[in-house]
Parts: sequence; structure tokens; C-alpha cells
Amino acid sequence: WGALLRPVDAARGPELLPVQVEPGDVEVPRGSDVDVRVAAPGRSEVELVVQMEGDIPRRRTLVLDAEGRVSATVRTVTSRTTYRVVAPDGAAAGPFVIVPADPLFVGDLVVRASYPPHTGGGEEEFRGRIPALTLPAGTLLRLEGASNRALAAGALVDSAGREVAALDVDGPHFAGAWQPQRSGLYTWRFTDDGGEGAALLPDPLEIDLVPDRPPEIAITLPGRDTVIPLGLRQPLVVEALDDYGLRRLELVAYRVRVTGERDEPEVQGVALGGTRTALARPLLDLRWWGLVPGDTVRYYARVLDNGPRPQEARTREFVLRMPSAAEVRDAAGAELDAAAQRLDALADAARAGAEKNRQRAAESRQSRGDPRSAGARAGGTGIS
Repeated sequence: WGALLRPVDAARGPELLPVQVEPGDVEVPRGSDVDVRVAAPGRSEVELVVQMEGDIPRRRTLVLDAEGRVSATVRTVTSRTTYRVVAPDGAAAGPFVIVPADPLFVGDLVVRASYPPHTGGGEEEFRGRIPALTLPAGTLLRLEGASNRALAAGALVDSAGREVAALDVDGPHFAGAWQPQRSGLYTWRFTDDGGEGAALLPDPLEIDLVPDRPPEIAITLPGRDTVIPLGLRQPLVVEALDDYGLRRLELVAYRVRVTGERDEPEVQGVALGGTRTALARPLLDLRWWGLVPGDTVRYYARVLDNGPRPQEARTREFVLRMPSAAEVRDAAGAELDAAAQRLDALADAARAGAEKNRQRAAESRQSRGDPRSAGARAGGTGIS
């Protein structure tokens, strides 16, 4: 009855489902292919119309399978492209837009290294391809650069993928500061607003972090335990060095009495002003210490470097022993003997010098034809 009452509708046939197309509007990397999927139940074919910007529309007839589905590929999208699907019954889907986007790449990298003040290194700048960096511990790196389009996030990560420095992003630009804590290879991580990672990244940063070594110090004279000189004044030679600079050198000495009591230490110090090597010749003057036989004097030297947290180095303790009465007599006798030997040597040298002077005077008279020299040649008679 319905067909009799509406014969035109009956002749037109059943109403078909609409045409469905995927992916619709889409953004893809420039130069890539796009797969278009069509669902058009009840039809045997559809027409795909593709038009790249600046080109004429191109049409393709697609044969549907038994379920009314088909796929086609729009190849090598390099410019803005529109596409739509039209069925023979007039049903259509689209137009849709394919927008090509260049892959995200990051370049124009600048790294500025600010060295710790105690190293005296100042600041150094690296651009483009960054070489392997050998840095003193405590160096601050300032990082900045730009990408070809807006960034959503950026970071520097270690070899285990842990983030070591978050970067501030502002559109296509990024910047940040980082103080390396250990040596290693550090890579970049950037994403765009769609969560896609960068296709082209700066080379990883290779960092060789050099720790601030402690200073070194040595007492080279006398450099051993010994007896206090008779004059109670002990000359010393102290040498110190550091990789970046020395702040202060001190000589510490104290008395240990024969009874075992230990006096408060005496400290002599000198500021070194950041020099990397130092040679000091302090004099340990013990004349006012009231030393008696059996007392000992212990001393050592220490030095501080000029790092932000100064490191100390010190020598071992050396011992100066107060000589006994017998040792004093022996030392005095030895000094007298040495003085006598020096006097004898001086007298011998004086005699040898006088003899040389006499020989030179005789040779001089001979060269001038002096009769006294001719007489000497004739046997000393003075008659030729």
C-alpha cells in the first residue's frame, strides 16, 4: 500500500547511507603520502577529486569492495591540498584539507660557558657545532637556540634519559642555564605543539668535568727530623702549588717539653693572592722559647687553595730536637775545626797567590831585558 500511495518514492529506491572519509582535515610532514579511506555502503564506486594548490583538480574512480569500502593514496604532499569524494548518487564528503608541515628541526645553538671565578677563566662562547667541552667543576653553561617552528617543550637529558636541564621555550626560541655535575654525553629533547619530536637536533654535548684538585705542599729544607742549630734559628724552605691558585700558607710550630707537656702552637701565615706556585723561606726563630735539653719542637706547613670551598693540604710533622750538653760541645768543637780548616785553606791560597805574583814579576823583567834576569840565566853572577 505504501508503494501504491507513494509510487515516486518506491521508484527512487531505498535511501543510502552517507559517504564517510578518513582522515579528513590533517597536517602531515611535507613530502609524505596520505592514505584516504572511504566507506560508501550500497555503492559500487566513488570518485576521488584531489587538487594541489596551484594545480588543476585530478579525478580518480575508486571501485568499492563488497562492504562498500576502498582506500587510496595521495602521494608526496608538498603543498596545501584539498580532496573530496563524490558518489554516483550525488552523495559527497568534503572538501578536506591536507596541510604539509616541515619536520621540526632545531639549530642556531649557542653555548656560553662561565667559568668559576677562582679559575680566572672568565667566559667563553661556542656556536653551531659544539666541540667536546673540558670544563672546571662549577662551570655554568647558558644554552639558547631556535627551531623552524613553535616549540612546546625542550630539555637536556643524560645517557639514561633523565632530564638534567629544563629549557624555557618561547615560540621557536629556547633558553636555559645548566651547571654540569658529572662528565658524560648529554642529548637534546624537543617536541612541538602536537607532541611530535624533532627530526633534526643539535649534536649531543660531550662534557669532561675536571674537579678542583687539592693543593700540594712540601718542606724541602731541612726536609727531615734534625737537631736544632746552636743559634736556635732554623731556616726552612716550603714549596706549594695548586691547579688554579693558592690563598694562604701557614707554618705551625709548637713546643713539647721534656716533661711531655705541649705548648700552644705558634702560627706564621702569609696571603698568596691566588698564585699557582709559591716558594717560601720562613725562619723558625726559637731564641725566645726558653728551650732546655730534652725539649722538642714539632712543626708543619699547611696551605689553602682559592676555591669557593677552600681545600687544605699539609705536610707531615717534622721534629727539631734540642741538643744535649755533650752534643753542644761536640757541635761547637766541630764548628771550630771547620773554621780552622777554612783558615788554613785561606792561608794556603794566599801563599800560592804570592808565589804566582813573584813568578809573573820575574817573567815581566825577563821580557824587558832586565840585567837581573840575564844574571839569573848565567848562574846568578850578573856577568855575561
